[in-house]
Amino acid sequence: MNQIVALMVAASVRTTILLFVAAGIALLLRNRAAAVRHALWTAAMAVSLSLPLLSAALPILGVRNPFSVGAFASAAWDRIVGSTFQPDVNRGHETSATSEKNAYASRSLFDVGEISGSAPSDASTATQIREDLLLVWIAGVLLGLLRILRSGIAVIRLRRSATPVSDIRVVSVWKQLERRLTSRNVLVVEAESVSAPGTGGIIRPTIFLPRGAVEWEAIRIRATLAHECAHVGRRDCLAKMLADVGVTLYWFHPLVWYARRRMITESERACDDLVLNNGVRAGRYASVLVETVRASLLQQKGETAGVLSMARRSELETRLVSILDPNRARGRMSSRATLITASGAIVVAVLTSAPHLDAASSEPHRGLQKTVAEPVAGLHSLPTPAKPEKRLRAISAAPVAELHTLPSPGGEPDRRGDSIAGPLSERLTLSAGIMSAARNTATLSGPDSVFAGKLYAQLSRVPTWEGDLVADRSAWALSRQRNGLLIDPLTESLADPDWRVRAYAAWALTVSGASRAVPPLVRLLSDPNWRVRAMAAYAIDGIGDESAAAAMAGMAQDEAWQVRYAVVHFIGTLHSAKYQPLLQAALADRHIAVRQAASEAISEPFSHK
Repeated sequence: MNQIVALMVAASVRTTILLFVAAGIALLLRNRAAAVRHALWTAAMAVSLSLPLLSAALPILGVRNPFSVGAFASAAWDRIVGSTFQPDVNRGHETSATSEKNAYASRSLFDVGEISGSAPSDASTATQIREDLLLVWIAGVLLGLLRILRSGIAVIRLRRSATPVSDIRVVSVWKQLERRLTSRNVLVVEAESVSAPGTGGIIRPTIFLPRGAVEWEAIRIRATLAHECAHVGRRDCLAKMLADVGVTLYWFHPLVWYARRRMITESERACDDLVLNNGVRAGRYASVLVETVRASLLQQKGETAGVLSMARRSELETRLVSILDPNRARGRMSSRATLITASGAIVVAVLTSAPHLDAASSEPHRGLQKTVAEPVAGLHSLPTPAKPEKRLRAISAAPVAELHTLPSPGGEPDRRGDSIAGPLSERLTLSAGIMSAARNTATLSGPDSVFAGKLYAQLSRVPTWEGDLVADRSAWALSRQRNGLLIDPLTESLADPDWRVRAYAAWALTVSGASRAVPPLVRLLSDPNWRVRAMAAYAIDGIGDESAAAAMAGMAQDEAWQVRYAVVHFIGTLHSAKYQPLLQAALADRHIAVRQAASEAISEPFSHK
């Protein structure tokens, strides 16, 4: 749900910018042919329609969006890796420390992220607002789709009730123009309910004439049929359908409605230009247009839904000015120009949706695709962390003022807006087989029964917010049981090629109390994916094995504040004067959660062991 709202918000912002640019370009092209401006507006509408789809698809290809679709999910990270290990921190306003009070009052695996049993009411309110907005948007889209469906049905019914024109004068002119202006077979009919000539139908184009049109004078018949055949040749009904879909998707966006109106206006002018280019004099054609509008007004019939009507009263004045202007450019789009416009629209659509590579793919930490695609030969193949003693000495020697602005290209990783910015990127799909295996009670009587019991207790957990993956992670962890054992299979999963599996396994091992899981978790501190490093640090902190102290201290300057937070909390629980310089340095960390954890750790008495 959040992803849909985020995609539409991002697409709406991009569409606003795009249509403003299109309007500016159209202004610059005001002296060019109407066909050129119509192509511009059509391309802009097509790009706007493609934005939501491309925004959703391109991150999967490892491309980052300019307007982060992870904006909503990034806020959820403030409760730590999907209800896992963050105190409730207001990152947007890092001025208050009270939100982190008692953050680790309990070391239970399942109360982390809801430390005091409270999922923030702000998150619930925001979620409710987003749900309401989504429902309103869906309602508008459904109404728009009904309108499009109604228009299509109206054209079909009108065609069935109409009578094919057989008058020799009309047929001869029609066949002549059909060969000249369009390569498609056109059906010309007379309809009782039509007050003015119009064109409808995408697959089976039809020109609708009012009753009695066969009695018109020859020049009026020729001008009218030339205008309507131009619509068919230009495929303006298809362009109008594109515009209708655009206003259906962006029904709340006034610029999209404006773009649709400009598309229809320019299509009428482009057809007028083709009529004049086919030998009809401007003055006579203007008279025909006025006569057509007058006849339509006298019949007092509205425009038929789904039909491009020749007599649009709102555009009469501007069309007459255009028709009678002898200096007006009246060219048509060549095949080459059309191809260039279409290619440009595709390029703009891709660049607008994804202007640069995913931040997750930058070094020193590789992106999601490499993490998932490159098999991990084994935990020992992971790069060895820098010696913690050297890093600790560097921390001790560095001035606090410098540490306050630790270098971090692009800021904190969870603010990059890339493919792993939000906690839901970590979610694994749980099949029916996994859920069935999770319900197997073999581990409850095995050597890992205490650990398994903690996970079983969470299978019925009701998520408190969208990023609460506790129940999912518990089910997945229980499904890894083998012969009544659970810790060993989970430890082996720390070497899985899929980073999400490694993260899930580390999360589950947090309450295992298994010291034998610490060495592979320590090796995961060098994982290229910052989410996995954060989970590994959190798991080591939860297990509380002092043998990992040096390795954890070596991660004190990790780019991810979630890692630094777990490190500071773990070091603080040791109460060792040896690591007091590290905690002092953490008081100047750029993130409030890390500073608060360091402050609480330093307030406890130190041992000189």
